[in-house]
Amino acid sequence: MRTIQILVEAWKRSPDGERKNGPLFSVSTDGCPLRRRALFMLCMHDEIRPGNPIYEYVKNLPGSIFVLHEFKRKLPLLPLLILFLNHRSLSGIRGDLCSNAGMVIKNVCVNRELLNHDWSETSIHALLDPADGQNVSKAIKLLLCIVELGKLDLANYDPSEGAELEALSLLGEMFHALLEPFINVRLSLSEQIESLVRFSHLLCALYMQNGTSFMSNQLYSDLQTMVKNAILTVPKVRLINGRLKVYICLLGDDVLEALFGRCRMIGGHYPIRKPERLKLMRMRDLDHIRPSSFAGELSADSCDLQMCWSRAVSNADKILLKYGVKMPLLSQNYFNNLIQI
Repeated sequence: MRTIQILVEAWKRSPDGERKNGPLFSVSTDGCPLRRRALFMLCMHDEIRPGNPIYEYVKNLPGSIFVLHEFKRKLPLLPLLILFLNHRSLSGIRGDLCSNAGMVIKNVCVNRELLNHDWSETSIHALLDPADGQNVSKAIKLLLCIVELGKLDLANYDPSEGAELEALSLLGEMFHALLEPFINVRLSLSEQIESLVRFSHLLCALYMQNGTSFMSNQLYSDLQTMVKNAILTVPKVRLINGRLKVYICLLGDDVLEALFGRCRMIGGHYPIRKPERLKLMRMRDLDHIRPSSFAGELSADSCDLQMCWSRAVSNADKILLKYGVKMPLLSQNYFNNLIQI
């Protein structure tokens, strides 16, 4: 932790650092538990209070007690975001689904055994193969397959199968909200944020109901941090220049890891290129998605966080009621578990 703090302070004091290039926007880490803990201790220990430049943008988001990085300065600062690897979170979800323990939802264990059936267009056996745990394209494809299950008619199945399909459908609703901002190039920034907030609320409700049998504490924390970063990025960019576009797909440090991979390969016998397993979109119709592919309105000024938040909570509440999950989204206990990890 001390090393990270020294590096941040060095950027602040160096004439070639903050003075020349501006303040740090974010810091990044991989999945190392020690670095995760260090960054949370350094960057998430104080609430955003009146006087902070972005307080006015987030003060009316119920339950969103965002925390920030100060380093004992006298003036209020913009939050220094923690960027975890998005692909590691997705691979973590796939890892849970591929395990025997699985993800427990409504007393149904969604695991490799439950999912191990032949589906059209792809081999579910390959998607559930735990040998390549960091293959992001397999993780995305598996999650999208589960999303498709939500379109099946429960009336065509017996009660036992119906219970399993209902759990899969609810899980599919959550995965759909998570993936849409990254793969649907027609969405606006407001729609992307709304989808991520909906995912955050569904994730929190299922985690509260099922605990670590649904998802590990670490993975839950990483996913909620990813959503928090997306939300806080909007007002941070607005304060710089509201006309600038916000690319949710670039949050995370996949680019940094690709550079790290290239550096590790220097002097070896392999071509220096981006590892294929890290590609989020290495799939048929998604192969060529880039930031420039997104056609929706992405300027920071176009996004009303309070409206996005309200719509997302309302939609999440309807989804939970549809599947019989009694989790009041306005309870204090609920908000104590939401986002302020």
